[in-house]
Amino acid sequence: MEITLDTKIERILEAYPSSSSFFARKGLVCYICGEAFWGTLGELCQEKGTDPETVLSELKIFLKQN
Repeated sequence: MEITLDTKIERILEAYPSSSSFFARKGLVCYICGEAFWGTLGELCQEKGTDPETVLSELKIFLKQN
């Protein structure tokens, strides 16, 4: 699966369950009080104030290693 900034978080987590630990370590919490964030990777980064291109690059490296 090709991951871009437009990829929905739900699709990433379904395809790569281990990605939840990556998101948690980056402070990109996908679940808050039982409410899931099902926006895109880019939207999540924007909401959390992180650089989306850096997160995308690091996520791809993480997924290759895990």
